[in-house]
Amino acid sequence: MDGTLIFPVVASDKFDLKIFVQADWPLRISRMIRRFNRKEVFGLTTQTLTEYVGFLVDEAKMCADAEIFEQLNDEMILVESGPETLSNYLDLRFFYAQLRQNNISQWVSKDAVERGIKSFMEGIKKEKNIRHRELLRQELVNLIESKHLLVLDDIDQILSEIAQIIKL
Repeated sequence: MDGTLIFPVVASDKFDLKIFVQADWPLRISRMIRRFNRKEVFGLTTQTLTEYVGFLVDEAKMCADAEIFEQLNDEMILVESGPETLSNYLDLRFFYAQLRQNNISQWVSKDAVERGIKSFMEGIKKEKNIRHRELLRQELVNLIESKHLLVLDDIDQILSEIAQIIKL
């Protein structure tokens, strides 16, 4: 079941294993606002970025945290989630740029986003798994080919930095 859904007892009893994936707010929000960074046409909104982020955060807080955390118990496995892909990383970079340009830091601190960005970069620098590095390289190639869809002003610099790290 999706981690943002409430896990009622009647459903919980039907599962042998329950895993709760916890992600920090910066990552959660950056994933939700991807449409603004990717210039996607599906799901376009007439709201400003600030209004849209506020709506998403309010909705997520109302339906997720309180109810979900109340359901955590010893039978559930808690897994911490961080940026797992280059796209997640770019989502965080986009969110950070928006935090700096707009007054939306009331939901998430810039420091928290900076920690997520730094953590991801440190992780890929230390990555030893050959399969994972190859997946990162392929994703980077795809991102370079579609960089015109990204709104980040410094996208060339970001992609170049990543290419140096993963030896593209």
